[in-house]
Amino acid sequence: MVTFYRPTINEEAFFNYRVGTSMNVQIIVDSDYNILNIRVCPGSNNDRFVWQFSEAKEYMEDLRADENFPNRYYIIGDSGYTPSRVLLTSDLNAAEGSPAHVYTLEHVRTRCIVERTIGILTNVWLVINRSRKLHYSPEAVVNIIHACAVLHNFRRRQGILDENDHNFQPAELRDDVNRRGRGEAAEYAAGIAERNHIITQHFM
Repeated sequence: MVTFYRPTINEEAFFNYRVGTSMNVQIIVDSDYNILNIRVCPGSNNDRFVWQFSEAKEYMEDLRADENFPNRYYIIGDSGYTPSRVLLTSDLNAAEGSPAHVYTLEHVRTRCIVERTIGILTNVWLVINRSRKLHYSPEAVVNIIHACAVLHNFRRRQGILDENDHNFQPAELRDDVNRRGRGEAAEYAAGIAERNHIITQHFM
């Protein structure tokens, strides 16, 4: 989430009830903290909405439907997202010590990579740090966010690392439960079935 001063046009589109006027930034990263995909939307859109209409979701679903591509890859997300065949969330109701609980621990541990990437990105490029508020138009804010992401990847791939990059510890991960829309019921059911299949195959 990147905050900026209220625009004069379409202010309601950028208003987030938690932080005020903002952009919602969604990133997909690899295990080396490189940003593979970034999507910036007005702050009134929640994470679930941003993912639901993203090219990344469409790409993952096309990949799953390709019979010539037998391997299964997944996006890891928190419970702000609707689970699906291509996006896995943790099981908030898993009993301690159960296979689902072990799966959830591994899920959260893996998702820490995203949190660390966000921490590195915003601690190096302070212009998009949550403690700052930008004095630019929404269009300029989007360009700044994209520029910081490009520079982040360049910095990582050139081996330009600070000591803090390795020592950065993300804030405690929280799973926020959101209500699902009726249109997502089938997708949700398929996501739960996919998650249960993974738990049965790999954690039992």
